[in-house]
Amino acid sequence: PHSDLGLKLLTILVPIHPCRGVSTTFHGGDSNGRGTTESFQLPWEVNTAYMFRPSKWSYHSYSGMTESDRYVMNVNLLNKGYRTNDI
Repeated sequence: PHSDLGLKLLTILVPIHPCRGVSTTFHGGDSNGRGTTESFQLPWEVNTAYMFRPSKWSYHSYSGMTESDRYVMNVNLLNKGYRTNDI
């Protein structure tokens, strides 16, 4: 899991394909035990966006499906100081 802290100001994900899929898992708090201990997934719904702001409670991951690739539109609002050659 990762939180996107320091890099992104906002992440917007829109599932595109397949009609049935596995959504991003949100794990709650960071590795120091802050935040919730329960993980959850929003329902995978094609053309239904969800967004989140990186924070110490936005740890998330994606595990994938073996039957099909997952296609999403991913929009990130980046920090002002972000440069593509810094990666």
